[in-house]
Amino acid sequence: MRSNPSRAIVFLFAFTVILLCAPACSDRKSDDLAKLDFKAVSVGNFSMDIPSIMKEAKSLNDEAALQYSNVFKEIYVVVIKEDKQNFIDEFMDVNEYDSTLSPVENYRAAQLKLLSEKMTIQKQGETKPLKINKLPAQQLQIDGAVEGVKFDIAYLFTFVEGKTDLYMVMGWTLKDRKEKYLPMFDKIARSFKETK
Repeated sequence: MRSNPSRAIVFLFAFTVILLCAPACSDRKSDDLAKLDFKAVSVGNFSMDIPSIMKEAKSLNDEAALQYSNVFKEIYVVVIKEDKQNFIDEFMDVNEYDSTLSPVENYRAAQLKLLSEKMTIQKQGETKPLKINKLPAQQLQIDGAVEGVKFDIAYLFTFVEGKTDLYMVMGWTLKDRKEKYLPMFDKIARSFKETK
């Protein structure tokens, strides 16, 4: 079944509202990145290293290929996977594909446009071009507010272009915890590998 980028974003924000509106019962112990244990998790045609403090989730996003969380620490990671050629064809059909940009750059632009319709972006960092295990990627950090959520949220988005698929790796936490957890989200994203 082909996933729809706009539905994916809507699901993400619906569950962000549910999860981050819960009373703050977070474990506030320090999580030293150097001391965290990571394990490789394989899903379909890709794998990523996930810290042992996060457990597989079932309800963050109905269309996520991978979803992990720790609700006590308020940390969440999902991966949305899109068929690359379907994405290109659909966006070309509606004249929204910029042929001067790469597929991953177009995917980033499309997802950020949808994101800006669903939340108030308070701060958006510069987009960094990356290579993740030889795959072209783009990464940026956003702080934002979602209607109905009393806490501001910090996101790290990493967009990866695979052989036949495009991926959005999204990690988020409360804004006041971003210094603590964004390095962990970065490490998770940079561990991404296509396995087939």
